[in-house]
Amino acid sequence: MTARKHTINSTRTRGRGRGAARGLPPEPIAERDAIAFILKLGSALHTAGTPSHMLEEALTPCAERLGLKASFFSTPTSLFCGFGEGPAQRTCLLRVEPSLVSLARTVEIDEVATRVARGRLSSGGGSRALDIIASKPPQYGPATTLLAFALASACGAVFFSGSKGDVLVAGIIGLLVGAIALGAGPHRRFARLVELTSGALAAVVALLAARYAPDWLGPVSSLTATLAGVIVLLPGLSITLAIAEVSMRHLVSGAARLTGALMALISLAFGVALGRAMHPVIDGAPEVSQPEALPAWTLYAALPIAAGAFTVLFRARRRDLLVITIASALGFFGARYGAVILGAEMGAALGAFIAGVFGNIYARMADRPALLPTWPGIMLLVPGSLGLRSLDALMHDQTVPGIETAFTMLVVAVSIVTGLLVANVAVPQRRAL
Repeated sequence: MTARKHTINSTRTRGRGRGAARGLPPEPIAERDAIAFILKLGSALHTAGTPSHMLEEALTPCAERLGLKASFFSTPTSLFCGFGEGPAQRTCLLRVEPSLVSLARTVEIDEVATRVARGRLSSGGGSRALDIIASKPPQYGPATTLLAFALASACGAVFFSGSKGDVLVAGIIGLLVGAIALGAGPHRRFARLVELTSGALAAVVALLAARYAPDWLGPVSSLTATLAGVIVLLPGLSITLAIAEVSMRHLVSGAARLTGALMALISLAFGVALGRAMHPVIDGAPEVSQPEALPAWTLYAALPIAAGAFTVLFRARRRDLLVITIASALGFFGARYGAVILGAEMGAALGAFIAGVFGNIYARMADRPALLPTWPGIMLLVPGSLGLRSLDALMHDQTVPGIETAFTMLVVAVSIVTGLLVANVAVPQRRAL
């Protein structure tokens, strides 16, 4: 009995020593609770759409604070957590399905992780806080989400220099695509066909509009309306994040994410090609009509509307709308100015740099994740539409233009990542996310 008490007291003394060495409160922490919290935190961040390099950077300080020797390895579909060293290491595998980005949930999870990493919250309290976050209902309802789909597509037509007919048709297509995406959510098998089905439907609706649009609507470009209508499904952000992960030496995660993004792009392009194959049936609908240019003020009007749509689609909080709008405007106009001095492809680096600097400054001042303003800020720069144009050209035996467009897509993605990396050097990132 005496020997057992001595062992327990020695363990508590060592726990206080570790805490004192780090300048943390001498609170003993049960290893089992600490591991459970780290696993739950990793799963929560993964579910919220956090890329691998940010996820691992968030888990490491929490594990150190809890006195754990831990190593992490993240991919888009799984998370490995190793606790301990050498032959005694205990490894846990979490199988996680890829999920949509939720910036509101990311902010809340980041707050819990930061409090634990700074010693203001115990592992048990952190686990309970994560359970509360996971039990919260969706940030926005189906009606609001459908409206965001439609507005994002309509604004996409404006950014693609479409006509008023393109804007209206793209908005209708976006509404239909949103209905397909929301309806397929609970059904895993059908969810795998969202890109294919949406691409085909978008192409058919655009062809019908180009053929039968009333005179008051003006000419409709079937290609512009199709691209803008599926803009929300274009994996431009995933491609950019994959390039970022590879540049951060997370090679497995980056390669897996890039493969998934390319497969989504191929499915979308195949669906569009399938829909456009209806061209001879729809009474000779024109492939492309000459669009009537919209007034310049429509571009400035579309920016805040698009930012509001991104706020809903990224599941951010309503209170963050102003920050997202500013970041979107800075990224967009920075890229336009960069295109004048550096060229269209390299100009995206300047837009990403400005959005990244703004995001890092905001993160330091508000003690919030930098990705909150940064991701919506670069959404107007990501090269998803270029990838779809490239595959469409290749499917129509236009090999050289298709390869050139694909190369341009990669250049734009690398340009955006370069701008973000330089921004992190100019204004160091705030931890943990």
